[in-house]
Amino acid sequence: MTCSSRVTLFLCLTAWLSLQVWPDPVFEGDVLTQQCQGRRNAALSQVKFHRDRKLLRFSKDNQPLSTGTATVKSSGRYSCAGQVTSGRHVNKWASGTVMVQVQAPVSSPLLTLRPRPTGLAVGYRVELLCEAQRGSPPILYSFYLSGEMLGNHMALHGGAASFLFLVKSEQDAGNYTCKAKNRVSEETSKPETLSVDGYHEQHNQPTEGFKAVGT
Repeated sequence: MTCSSRVTLFLCLTAWLSLQVWPDPVFEGDVLTQQCQGRRNAALSQVKFHRDRKLLRFSKDNQPLSTGTATVKSSGRYSCAGQVTSGRHVNKWASGTVMVQVQAPVSSPLLTLRPRPTGLAVGYRVELLCEAQRGSPPILYSFYLSGEMLGNHMALHGGAASFLFLVKSEQDAGNYTCKAKNRVSEETSKPETLSVDGYHEQHNQPTEGFKAVGT
């Protein structure tokens, strides 16, 4: 059983136990806290907290668990199990699974021009390759020439993206940049300058477009 929600406190319920994990969403640097609760406030003891089926902590009296500052490595499937006392009855129960995905900001992307950005001629095919080395997907990549957007591409699973175009005139010369953006932050690359000199014979060069890389 996997549960999630968009509220500040997301709750996963089973017959007798629920696991609360907050905050939601979780960003890098947040303090991740868990609380195991019995249905209708039934008394809980001998509580075990797990992530990806590995024991995180054992608590005799069911104290909340703080796993400290969250990082991407804190992502995983969380659950708890414990001894539930209801009246004269004592039973062992396990909660459902809460999926935690820690959101990380994007790093400043690296823009690479292929082939080399100097001495190109009209008719050459140019590839702008943009990649943020880290950051939670999906990542939206946007490409610019002298501040004017050329287009964008969504990398659903992270990785890099590229923009392909033919050099049509000297107006294609200038400073190129790219921007990476996810749910947490956005960053812009350092500019790369493309110069155009002369003409180049075309040999079935592809038209402009986007290409996902490493997704």
